[in-house]
Amino acid sequence: MSGLAGLLALDGGSAETLVLQRMLAALAHRGRDGQNTWSSGPIAMGHQAFWTTPEARGEIQPWRDPSIEFVATLDGRIDNRRPLRDALVARGLAPRADHDAELVLRAYECWGEDFARELVGDFAVAIWDGPARRLVCARDPLGVKPFYYHFDGHHFRWSSEPQAIFEDPTVPRRPHEGMVAEMLAGYLVSTEETLWQGLFRLRPGHTLNVTRDGLRLRRYWSPESAPEVRHASDAGYAEHFRTVEVNFSFYRLPERSVFETWRRQTPEGFLFAVKGSRYLTHMKKLKEPEEPLKRLMDRATGLEQKLGPILFQFPAQWRLNVERLEAFIEALEAYPSQPYAFEFRHDSWLVPRVYDLLERANAALCLPVAPWTPLDVRLTAPWTYIRMHHGQRGVGYGDDELETWAGRIRSFLGKGADAYVYFNNDPEGHAVRDAERLREMLG
Repeated sequence: MSGLAGLLALDGGSAETLVLQRMLAALAHRGRDGQNTWSSGPIAMGHQAFWTTPEARGEIQPWRDPSIEFVATLDGRIDNRRPLRDALVARGLAPRADHDAELVLRAYECWGEDFARELVGDFAVAIWDGPARRLVCARDPLGVKPFYYHFDGHHFRWSSEPQAIFEDPTVPRRPHEGMVAEMLAGYLVSTEETLWQGLFRLRPGHTLNVTRDGLRLRRYWSPESAPEVRHASDAGYAEHFRTVEVNFSFYRLPERSVFETWRRQTPEGFLFAVKGSRYLTHMKKLKEPEEPLKRLMDRATGLEQKLGPILFQFPAQWRLNVERLEAFIEALEAYPSQPYAFEFRHDSWLVPRVYDLLERANAALCLPVAPWTPLDVRLTAPWTYIRMHHGQRGVGYGDDELETWAGRIRSFLGKGADAYVYFNNDPEGHAVRDAERLREMLG
């Protein structure tokens, strides 16, 4: 039983570290093995430690990796340590320490927001992603570990217990009469609300993404929707599908030897699409791209003939910068035979001048399909790249949505354009089912 506490200012200000100290003092009973804090600009995180496993002894949280600007705090225990470590090592992300906080941090580095579905155990986690300027929180599927939060539109506060959040004098302490009634009746309906207005519990089996755009709650585990195992192994999927998108290269670029192993393990004719590192797109924003681009190509070309398109995804908050894009496309000319796709997350990029640049470079405008992403359905190359992120009514897609895209893909194919289509690998197994259903529709 450890204690978590933290503050995130989303109004451009800095986090109040004195408030964080008061929050941790309210959690002193949760840990006898020390108290530590970390802060940087808008974010302040604290941890009240109570070591319950041999691996935890000497662990200092918040746990940081300065090289990638990730910071994690964990209350809990990871039970699938060995298979998780093996999976990370196989992806070129060998943990650098033996404790659970390091495993959680590397899991996030590897799988991004989907990291929680890879964890087995009782846990409450908060991870600060510096380059993306977002906080990602997660709670174990059964809700064994507590996680409370308060958000007023400008500041996000979280803690293992409610009283710590009320140590912030700006948080009002108003009773929630509806929840009081539920408590007195002995019949609790809400899974999020508490006895205080504005104070919430993170749902079990969910992650919570906190950015300047607000809060986004996402379920990563559900007992009634456990994914169906369609094929017995990765090799089985490689036989069944013709291509896969490597997404974790966005978080950490694998060594060339990893790409070479993938080439050997997959059947003839299989293709890998590779997502470019966010170091290039999100941290440097395409500035001085030559060295990171060379590193990407030196490693990804280990796939040889199985290397398909390379995707560059731009940050959601980054507005149009034609000069940077133009210079970057010039840098790509050093690798003339390689196909590229560009996914723009801000609608200011969806303009004719950008389309002209892509057309001259024979690069595809990526078509991202989700309610929150800007989309302009058009071809800028004799091929297209479609990313099926999220349906209109949930993670998966209904037949009506798939049929719409089947019609568009038929139109592309009728014009002689190849289509690369990838579905977001969700924990409920929609990706495989939706991919197979779309293929059936296309005949």
